[in-house]
Amino acid sequence: MATAVKDVSAPAGEYRVVTISTIEVEKGFNNRRSLGDINELAESIKSLGLLEPLIVWEPNGHGKLRLIAGERRLAASRQAGLKQIPVIVKTLDDTARLEALLVENLHRKDIDPVEEADGYRRLIAIGLKQKEIAAKVGRSEAHISKRLALANLSPLTAKLLATGTIPIDSAIGLAKYSPEYQDRAISHVEKMYGKLENAAPYQLRNLGDRAREEAKKVERSNKRRELTKKLKADGVTILSAQRSYDWGQPGQPWRLGKPVKDSYRHESRVDMTPAAHSEFPCHAAAVTSPGSVYDTQEPKVIYLCSDPTSHMDAVEKAKYKKKIADSKRAPYEERRRQADATKKEIREAQELRLPAIREQLKAFDRPSLLKLALEAFVTSSHLGAVAAVLGLEVSKGKNASEVVADYCNASEANLIRAAAAAAINLGETVILGLAESQAGGYYFERADLSQGLAVADWFKQAQIQLTDVEVKALERGKKK
Repeated sequence: MATAVKDVSAPAGEYRVVTISTIEVEKGFNNRRSLGDINELAESIKSLGLLEPLIVWEPNGHGKLRLIAGERRLAASRQAGLKQIPVIVKTLDDTARLEALLVENLHRKDIDPVEEADGYRRLIAIGLKQKEIAAKVGRSEAHISKRLALANLSPLTAKLLATGTIPIDSAIGLAKYSPEYQDRAISHVEKMYGKLENAAPYQLRNLGDRAREEAKKVERSNKRRELTKKLKADGVTILSAQRSYDWGQPGQPWRLGKPVKDSYRHESRVDMTPAAHSEFPCHAAAVTSPGSVYDTQEPKVIYLCSDPTSHMDAVEKAKYKKKIADSKRAPYEERRRQADATKKEIREAQELRLPAIREQLKAFDRPSLLKLALEAFVTSSHLGAVAAVLGLEVSKGKNASEVVADYCNASEANLIRAAAAAAINLGETVILGLAESQAGGYYFERADLSQGLAVADWFKQAQIQLTDVEVKALERGKKK
C-alpha cells in the first residue's frame, strides 16, 4: 500500500521515506509509560497511510535510525503492516534530542499527569528553567510547578492517579510527603473501607492530611523510642503508660510534684523533684504518647515514685495502709458472679411460688385481690397528679406519696377513688398526647388509645364535657 503523507510544513531536517524496520526505539528514552489502545490509529493508518512523519536521528550514518518522537504512530504503522514510512531525520545532540522528544510528548492531549511530571523533571535535569518549559509547551509556570510535585509520588500513588482512583488534588497533597507516608495513608483508608474505590469522597480529598498524620505518628514513635532509650541509659525503671497515676491510688505508683487539691480533684503526689527523687530506689518513669492513658500529642516523660510509703512518716503510713485495706474489694468478675447467683436463686423461688399464687387467684378473695390491684395501680401512677385530681394538699412537710398513701389507707372507698383518679389522669394524658400529635404531625402509640376512650366514656356518663378539639382527636384516632 502506498504511504500517504500529509502536506504540512515539516520540522527542520531531512525528509525521507525509509523502511520501517530500520527505525529503532531507544529503551528508557521515552517518558511514555504505555502506548494505550492503538487499534483505531492502526486502522486509520491502514486506510489513509501515515499523515505525519516521525522525527528520528541517525546515530552512526549506517542506515539505522533512532526514534525521537512518534512511538505510538510507529507501533500503529507496524500493526497496520506498513513497509515504508515517512520520517524527518534531524541532526541533534543528546540534550537536544531529549528536549525534542519531551516537548513533543508534553503536547499530547492524552498525556497523564505522572508522565507529564516526569517530562518536566527530565527537561529541568537537562538545564531548562520552568519559564522556558512553560513557553515551549504552552502551559503556565504554576501548572508546571504543581505537576513537578507529582514526580515525588510513590509507585502505588502514581498507579492510583493514572487509573483515576484518586483525584489529582489528592495526589498533589500526597506528593508533599515521602513515598512511605503516602502508602501508609492509602493503606489507612483502605482498611476503613475495604477498597479505596469504596471510600467516602472526603477521605480521598484528605489523603494529604492523612499522610501528614502518618508522618507525625512515625515522628512521635521515634521520639518515644529515644526517650525510652535515654531513661534506660540513666538506669530509670520504666512503667507502663497505659495506667493512670494521676489520683495517687492506694497501692499504685504516685507522680512526683506538688499534690493537687481543689474543688474538682484531689491528687496525691510525692512532693519531690525528679532530680532529688532519682537518688531513691523507688524512682521510676513512664513515657506517654497518643493512645496511652494520658494521650499526649507529643511523647513526654512522667516521673513516678513506685513506693510512696518510703517518703511517709508513721501517721501517713497508717492512713495509707488503711486506704489499701479499704480498697481491697472482690474484683468485678466475682461481684458479677455473685449477682448472677442471687438472680438465679430468686428466679427459682418465683417459679416455686407460682402454684400457690394460682390457687389464691382461683379462690378469689375479692377484698384482698381488689386492694392489691388498686394499690399497685395507684402507686405506679403519677402520685402528684393523683393528689391534684383528688384535691389533696401537698406540702413541704408531706410529699404527694405520703399524702396519697394516707388517703388510701383511710378506707376502701378512698382506695377506689384514688385508683379512679389515677385512671382519669392517665386517660386525660392520652387524649392530650393524641391531640398534640395530630396537630404537630407526630407519631402516636395507638395502643394507648383505649385508655383515652375509656375515660371519655366515663366523662360522658358523668356528664363531664370534653372540648371540641379533644372529641375530634378521639374520633380521628378511632378512624386511624
